Amino acid sequence: MTTHTLTSIKQEITQTILRAYSIFMRNFKILDLANNLSDTQQRVLEKKIIEAANNGRLPCGKARIIAQTLNIPLEIIGHVADKLRIRISQCQLGCF
Repeated sequence: MTTHTLTSIKQEITQTILRAYSIFMRNFKILDLANNLSDTQQRVLEKKIIEAANNGRLPCGKARIIAQTLNIPLEIIGHVADKLRIRISQCQLGCF
């Protein structure tokens, strides 16, 4: 292998590690935010998700409305929906 090839491989490995770390930290932040919801906030959010879902699916547009109404990040909506085994459908922006 040439030095150029080894350098390219090292750069790819470094970028992969940084992407994985970024994803891990993002997920950690989401879990931290979700765990800091009060019991009342959690119940209200779960109720709204269940009411808006149809056949175990929550359309992205409805998820966005819930997030805006409750002033909660979209990632939290996705996390709680996952816990309820409700899938986000008709995703519009790849947020979930």
